[in-house]
Amino acid sequence: MLSRGRATARVAEFGAGVGLQAVTLAAMNTKIEALHLFENDGDKLASIAALFESNRLKNYTLNEPLGRDIDCFYSFRACGYVFSVDEYFDDIGGARSRASWALADIGHLQDRLYQLARLKLLFDKSEQFYAFGGLPND
Repeated sequence: MLSRGRATARVAEFGAGVGLQAVTLAAMNTKIEALHLFENDGDKLASIAALFESNRLKNYTLNEPLGRDIDCFYSFRACGYVFSVDEYFDDIGGARSRASWALADIGHLQDRLYQLARLKLLFDKSEQFYAFGGLPND
């Protein structure tokens, strides 16, 4: 769990899968006004829509351009992990505000140090929580 009073009214997820994390976040945090989901696997888009509909949540978009002032960007096992941060680098850069923050796991199929460097260009106050097989900041 990550709290620390960070804004979450406008959230973007890259690599939404079938939407389980996103729908859980939206159901648990009623302060989310807009949840922008990105998923490249077209077969999963219908699942995301059905999941949000079955939970009576309408505050989401699928693969639509980001607006401005997104509060939170997150990705698990996707952006920076399976595919490069570069795929959404310009989108994130154009949508973030001075208070924006991000949570992502980095590495595996990508060059971990390159991915971290790219994210640090967008989020200068960054902190690595854990490095698989090593210590933080390893």
